[in-house]
Amino acid sequence: MLVNVLFHSALVNAAHSSHTTTTTSSSTFHRGLKYRPLRDAKEHGSFFSSQHNTLNDKDINIITTYSDASGTVKTSRVKMSSLSSSWVLENPSVVPPNEPNTHQVMFIDLDFFTFGKNLWFTYLSKTDSDDDICGGLDQGIYTVIKDPISTDTQSGGNVERLTGDHDSGEGGIQHPIKAISPVKLLRQTMRQKRRELRTTELIQKDNVTDTNVQLVAIKQTTSLEASGKGKYSIWRRDFEPPNSDSTLKLMRDQVIMAKAYANIAKSKNETSIYNSLMKHSRQNLRAIGEANSDAELHPSALERAKAIGHVLSIAKDQLYDCPTMSKKFRAMLHLSEESVNTLRKKSAFLVQLAAKTVPKPLHCLPLQLAADYFSKGYESKELINKEKIEDPSLHHYAIFSDNVLATSVVVNSTSLHAKEPEKHVFHIVTDKLNFASMKMWFLVNGPQNATIQVEKIDDFKWLNSSYCSVLRQLESARIKEYYFKANHPSSLSAGTENLKYRNPKYLSMLNHLRFYLPEVYPKLNKILFLDDDIVVQKDLTPLWSVDLHGMVNGAVETCKESFHRFDKYLNFSNPKISDNFDPNACGWAYGMNMFDLKEWRMRNITGIYHRWQDMNEDRTLWKLGSLPPGLITFYNLTYPLDRGWHVLGLGYDPALNQTEIEKAAVIHYNGNYKPWLDLAIVKYKAYWSRYVMFDNPYLQVFIIIVTSFLCATHVSSQDKHSKEYCAMYDICGQRSDAKVLNCPYASPSVKPGELFSAKIQSLCPTITGNVCCTEAQFDTLRAQVQQAIPFLVGCPSCLRNFLNLFCELSCSPNQSLFINVTSISETNGNSTVDGIDFYVTDSFGEGLYDSCKEVKFGTMNTRAIEFIGAGARNFKEWFAFIGSKAPPGFPGSPYAINFKSNLDESYGMKLMNVSTYSCGDTSLGCSCGDCPSSPECANSKPPEPHQNDSCFIRIGFVKVKCVDFSLSVVYILLVSAFFGWAMFYRTSERPASGKEPLLKSMDEDGEISFKRNEVRLSVVQERMSSFYRAYGTWVARNPTLVLCSSVAIVLLLCVGLICFKVETRPEKLWVGPGSKAAEEKQFFDSHLAPFYRIEQLILGTLPNQEQGKAPSIVTDDNIQLLFEIQNKVDSIIINYSGLSVSLTDICLNPLGQACATQSILQYFKMDPENYDYYGGVDHVEYCFEHYTSTDTCLSASGAPLDPSTALGGFSGNNYSEASAFIVTYPVNNAVDETGQENGKAVAWEKAFIQLVKDELQPLVLAHNLTLSFSSESSIEEELKRESTADAITIVISYLVMFAYISVTLGDAPRLSTFYITSKVLLGLSGVVLVMLSVLGSVGFFSALGVKSTLIIMEVIPFLVLAVGVDNMCILVHAVKRQSIELSLEERVSNALVEVGPSITLASLSEVLAFAVGGFIPMPACRVFSIFAALAVLLDFFLQVTAFVALIVFDSLRVEDNRVDCFPCIRIPSSSGDYNEGINETRPGLLARYMKEVHARVLEHWAVKIAVVAVFVAFSLASIALCTRIEPGLEQQIVLPRDSYLQGYFTNISEYLRIGPPVYFVVKNYNYSSESRHTNQLCSISQCDSNSLLNEISRASQIPESSYIAKPAASWLDDFLVWMSPEAFGCCRKFVNGTYCPPDDQPPCCSPDEDSCGLGGVCKDCTTCFRHSDLVDDRPSTTQFKEKLPWFLDALPSADCAKGGHGAYTTTVDLYGYEGGIIQASEFRTYHTPITKQGDYVNALRAAREFSSRVSDSLKIEIFPYSVFYIFFEQYLDIWRVALINIAVALGAIFVVCSVITSSLWASAILLLVLMMIIVDLMGMMAILNIQLNAVSVVNIIMSIGIGVEFCVHIVHSFLVSHGDRNLRAKEALGTMGASVFSGITLTKLVGVVVLFFSKSEIFVVYYFKMYLALVLIGFLHGLVFLPVVLSLIGPPSRHVVILEKQDDELSAST
Repeated sequence: MLVNVLFHSALVNAAHSSHTTTTTSSSTFHRGLKYRPLRDAKEHGSFFSSQHNTLNDKDINIITTYSDASGTVKTSRVKMSSLSSSWVLENPSVVPPNEPNTHQVMFIDLDFFTFGKNLWFTYLSKTDSDDDICGGLDQGIYTVIKDPISTDTQSGGNVERLTGDHDSGEGGIQHPIKAISPVKLLRQTMRQKRRELRTTELIQKDNVTDTNVQLVAIKQTTSLEASGKGKYSIWRRDFEPPNSDSTLKLMRDQVIMAKAYANIAKSKNETSIYNSLMKHSRQNLRAIGEANSDAELHPSALERAKAIGHVLSIAKDQLYDCPTMSKKFRAMLHLSEESVNTLRKKSAFLVQLAAKTVPKPLHCLPLQLAADYFSKGYESKELINKEKIEDPSLHHYAIFSDNVLATSVVVNSTSLHAKEPEKHVFHIVTDKLNFASMKMWFLVNGPQNATIQVEKIDDFKWLNSSYCSVLRQLESARIKEYYFKANHPSSLSAGTENLKYRNPKYLSMLNHLRFYLPEVYPKLNKILFLDDDIVVQKDLTPLWSVDLHGMVNGAVETCKESFHRFDKYLNFSNPKISDNFDPNACGWAYGMNMFDLKEWRMRNITGIYHRWQDMNEDRTLWKLGSLPPGLITFYNLTYPLDRGWHVLGLGYDPALNQTEIEKAAVIHYNGNYKPWLDLAIVKYKAYWSRYVMFDNPYLQVFIIIVTSFLCATHVSSQDKHSKEYCAMYDICGQRSDAKVLNCPYASPSVKPGELFSAKIQSLCPTITGNVCCTEAQFDTLRAQVQQAIPFLVGCPSCLRNFLNLFCELSCSPNQSLFINVTSISETNGNSTVDGIDFYVTDSFGEGLYDSCKEVKFGTMNTRAIEFIGAGARNFKEWFAFIGSKAPPGFPGSPYAINFKSNLDESYGMKLMNVSTYSCGDTSLGCSCGDCPSSPECANSKPPEPHQNDSCFIRIGFVKVKCVDFSLSVVYILLVSAFFGWAMFYRTSERPASGKEPLLKSMDEDGEISFKRNEVRLSVVQERMSSFYRAYGTWVARNPTLVLCSSVAIVLLLCVGLICFKVETRPEKLWVGPGSKAAEEKQFFDSHLAPFYRIEQLILGTLPNQEQGKAPSIVTDDNIQLLFEIQNKVDSIIINYSGLSVSLTDICLNPLGQACATQSILQYFKMDPENYDYYGGVDHVEYCFEHYTSTDTCLSASGAPLDPSTALGGFSGNNYSEASAFIVTYPVNNAVDETGQENGKAVAWEKAFIQLVKDELQPLVLAHNLTLSFSSESSIEEELKRESTADAITIVISYLVMFAYISVTLGDAPRLSTFYITSKVLLGLSGVVLVMLSVLGSVGFFSALGVKSTLIIMEVIPFLVLAVGVDNMCILVHAVKRQSIELSLEERVSNALVEVGPSITLASLSEVLAFAVGGFIPMPACRVFSIFAALAVLLDFFLQVTAFVALIVFDSLRVEDNRVDCFPCIRIPSSSGDYNEGINETRPGLLARYMKEVHARVLEHWAVKIAVVAVFVAFSLASIALCTRIEPGLEQQIVLPRDSYLQGYFTNISEYLRIGPPVYFVVKNYNYSSESRHTNQLCSISQCDSNSLLNEISRASQIPESSYIAKPAASWLDDFLVWMSPEAFGCCRKFVNGTYCPPDDQPPCCSPDEDSCGLGGVCKDCTTCFRHSDLVDDRPSTTQFKEKLPWFLDALPSADCAKGGHGAYTTTVDLYGYEGGIIQASEFRTYHTPITKQGDYVNALRAAREFSSRVSDSLKIEIFPYSVFYIFFEQYLDIWRVALINIAVALGAIFVVCSVITSSLWASAILLLVLMMIIVDLMGMMAILNIQLNAVSVVNIIMSIGIGVEFCVHIVHSFLVSHGDRNLRAKEALGTMGASVFSGITLTKLVGVVVLFFSKSEIFVVYYFKMYLALVLIGFLHGLVFLPVVLSLIGPPSRHVVILEKQDDELSAST
């Protein structure tokens, strides 16, 4: 950086410059001159006189060079004579050092400029001539290079001085004390001139250049290498808490600012400001010292910061100049970058150095082994079992290593996990130096059964430089020069590019021997190669059975996104690489590789390796190492193994997924931090060290002793391990987070005072006598365990064991017997404990863990071990968690505690083994919920899982249901019986008598008589026939009156449409008002709080096309996308009634801090600024395992976030595999749905959905993800949209049916008469009548206040049209069948007489069937049924009135030859053919087919038998299928197909891994002391074993039948614990009796305090109760009543996690509780994940059965509640409702048929066929996967009515026909078959088919599929099965034979 103020003055020869003399202003001149008044010239002595004499010889010009404000360089001259006599020239070197500043001096060039790091200023004196320049310069020119602020250290030690190092004072200006030779000075002068010229050039750069410089500087700053960010380093301070060094950073920034301003002050001669800045900078630096955080700062630091801040403020006011500051800071930035680069190089160098340095114990171990090998005669002993060494059927391993200890761990861990170790052979190859030690180790410590072979590489004579390329290259002089000479990168200053390749392993042939495996082991087919830095955790035997698919190498791929791909290892700028390999090819790792040696030999892999190694002799393809040539050699020959086989990164990555590590078969410490080094990552060491044989004598000597010596030399020398001796005593310091650190000095135990002893006994009753802790240490212990006590106090035995562990650790008088200090640190000059070994027996650890493992933490519905043990699965994992050193600001131990259970007692130490208490202990027993194994709870086993009631029978290998088997037997019996009856019936049957309807006969008198058949009707039928005959005649005579009056009646009903309303609320549509679930919901909402509204987003990854599995969504990009989405959601602000409403205004906020949003962004406190600071994805994966125990993983509201609520698409607890983010926004709900709160929420939800559609969906799709979403109001809004979604489909359906009707009603089409005979106008009129009937029905019920539904509006018109068309066709066809010779009145009356009864019967049946549907409890279906019933009734009314009148009008039109649709146009009759066509009455084609083809086919006996057999078989099969119908109604079906909720519900089923919450609500809980309710409900100590919460806990153990996933969150348990005296940090009170919060909450602790002490306003707080205040540890009625509000208002915190605010705020109804009765309270748990409708129903049923059983047992009213119960309650008894309604409908139809037909026989047959239709329809439902619900039940009941149409007309026609059964059946088919087929079957079929194209899935499933099945089944039964049955067992004919004499007949005819 170049300072933009440059002032340079020079004195030159006046003779050379007199002609250019100019003047300069005093203001400019004084910039470079320093003056002082001249009071006594004599004081200057010889200097003044000599110089003055010289000045008098010739005039002198002073040339000044300076830059103005714009930066332009200018020069000015002034003559010396122009100066007053008060000015003198002063040579600083000769000014007397103590001369007072009292005279005027000319001191030139106090401004400065910089080059690089150096600051220059110059002083030049006058000379007389050019020749005198050197002399003048010799005396007067001095150059000083000095940064007034920088020290030598800061400038790198490169400060150059020309004239000595004498300081002239604190200001830092240095003065020369020695003259320089003229020649040297001349060179310096020339150099100076060049610098001046360069300076001038730099200054003259324009503003653009200056801006570019700034941009470059900024770019350099932002591009600082951050590759180490977040990575593990031994110098890194992990988990630095936020704001722990804010003051420190401020002070450092102040020093930087002070330096910058000091430079400017110096340049501007502001000496006082300069001195003040320098002074305060030094004070700040001294205060900072070596501090790394605020806690380590000097106590005076804050005052120093304030003081320098004041000075900086003054400097800024006087000196601030933006360009100047900018340039100065850029210069300082440049210096900082160089410093950072230097430190980075140093760090890399030291890491590499440490990684390749052999620790002393590892160096001594092989030496001792080798010595023993030779001295003890082991040379002759052999390990080899030669038979196994070359046996290819065994499992062979290759290990090439020179590290004895590492190799032993590999062998031990592998053989230990091998199921058959005798089949495993280890081939170890080492070098000559380590061969003896390696062999000695395995001779003495070889694994049992496994075979070991140890060889040295030197024995492989074939491995020489002539054969091996890499060996030849390593021996070359060029390689040696490159890697071993000093002039190549080997030092820090030279660079770090190749530092890692100087590790000996890269240059060892052991590292390259892996490429010669077939040569080393010529007789083996497969071998598993293992590195020496791996640990085996599972049996590797299955690897030998892995099919490599022809590949040579089986390895785990290591690529992730752009990492570890080929371009990271190979030089793709070289065409040899780029032409042969894909840069994006996935890399793999050595460490565990399965090699197929047969394939290796076949493909000549070694030859490939040699070829590429030769090409890389110049190292241009890759650098040293074995992985790059391995990638090349095995390119396209590597089979990817499952990642679970091999997990890498334990040698460099501290953020690996712990679950993946533990599940891996092999873990690999690849990297610099090997587990045997001090560099190792501490948390990974245990995986390796557990396989080290610490009990081995060699390791005892060389590992334990030496390690102890290295770690704590001065400690071990003072350690005493004996009774009454302490390992650590007193407090010697504290960390930055105020956690105290013990002193590491061993000392005798101390006898405590009486009061102190009592305090210890209160917490640690096992410790008596002397102690090893001070009172301050004990207070610290008490404060620390205080955080865990609330979690465990409910189980006294667990709490006692837990306290004993820490009491023994902290205060035991025999502490030194089981504690050994292993690591010491220095804090503020004092030695403090940094790590200990704690020797504890396994029995104590197991006893502790077993007593605590099931203890519940109700607030979170989980176990307490999840919070205080990070979910440990055994005591070792728990100890590992407890012993881990907590980062600053985090809960946990301030030093490392290494729990050990193996101990060499020769050291005088013993294992700590205090007695443990079982959780079932009688004195300290726990509840059954916390200790299911206790004897008291042994008899209270969880209920048996629900047994499936299905019965099965095994026939051979086939397993069939009992129902299926029984129906099969019944079918066989029925068919056999029927077949036998048919055979018998045929043999006894006589031929038919003929078809003559009128026969002659002779009577006894010989007179001829005639027999005539006549129908004898029943009274009802006769009355109906008479009515229809008279009515038909009247209608034909008065059609206008009938039409107008009937339509007027219906129109009158339509007036009610003005009250028309549509119901769209789901709970009103699908839940009946008398529902038990509805009543329970109303009670829950009114007494507790309504369940919150849910707004949800689900982001998912797309499945991989190759693997078909969705990849993990937990990546950096996806989380950043989630932040972007969250930002957009937060920005939603809507205007509601003039109020601005955002998410924060309506969201659920239980703790009053932040919205309770469920999103993984909560792991960053919902703040994107925390993402990088916390560690990004690594932090997320860390929180997956520690979400309950780490502060940085808590949500913004302070509550833990269970990852299963925010992630989806994972298995087990493998959260990292999740393929979906689930973001849930809980929003406050209100009971009053019309209230303002819900209005705000609904308005916001609409904006939320719109945002998702418009912005979020495109954004997510652009990232190749899927997005589904929903809000609380989404279903209602989509149901509203559905009302218009299918409008076009419905209209098309009506048009198609109308077109069909028009064609069907007309006569046979003839072109000449078509416009006359068509019935388009009649058909249109019929459709209008149908619509009027629907409108009349809707209007009538709307007038009564019944709301319509969308189904009514869309389905009923179609349904009524389908039903009405049937009757219209039958009526028209009946009229057309009448003789044209009859009058119109006779034709109409005869037609009504013919079909009127059957139409009446069919219509009444349909009305009854629909009316029965009104008994369905679901409102939507009930309303639908009653609307449809009235619509059908009105339609029947209009058909027999208005439509009959319309038929009359149409007949008159035809007779009058008027054109259809245009009746005003009359066609004159001129052709006989024309009239013939009109009046033609011959049967149609369909009628002839029915009579002549269809009926005749059914006459054959074989056909009859087949028909009966097939139909009965299908009915019986349908009965079996009915048992497979599942109850329920999928939500997707109710919605439009294109609804966004379709994908949402699909994703919910696919991704959700947690079930809906379920609340067990207790009514009228009596908490008084006299009542037993408290113990009957709670689940802590002394609660009843069969209490409600204990029963819930037991039920959660069998979730497959109880559908309860977790124990319940219990406010009662937490309240009792909160009140307990043991939880001394919870229920506290001030002296005045008011509530006192925990010590870490206000007012005890201010929010801005970093740590909270024990003093302050809460120092006098006491616990609410002593044990003596309670009765059996239960509060009295008064105590309960008084403290319950305290508990519900208490905020949870670290000191008391049991506070009830937030978790239990709405769980207790406090209204009227003062009387001792709590009207309502709830206990929350969760159902298991539910994906199917049947599971919802079963969950509800199981919850109600559970509540009923517990209520009966406890005599307390309890009911379960969940949000979905209200919708699924109907399905609990849907089968019963369905069967009852079917039975009622069938019974009603049977009664109507019996009354109208007066034939029980016919009615029974009709009933049988209808039952078969319904059964077959339900069978089709099972086949089509249609669920049983209110919609399908209504459809089934309606099917009964519609099914009547298919049958009743045939039955009625059969009854009134004459002849035998065959003839009558044929006659019935001929008469009514065509009408049934065309008027009923085809009409419905045409309308139903159109529904297939509906957008609503409910239409497709429940109306298209079911009605299509009904039409087909009804058609087959009505026109196939029914005629066959009637021909076999039909009722007798209504015809009777009447004899008449001939004369009578003749007279009658006359």
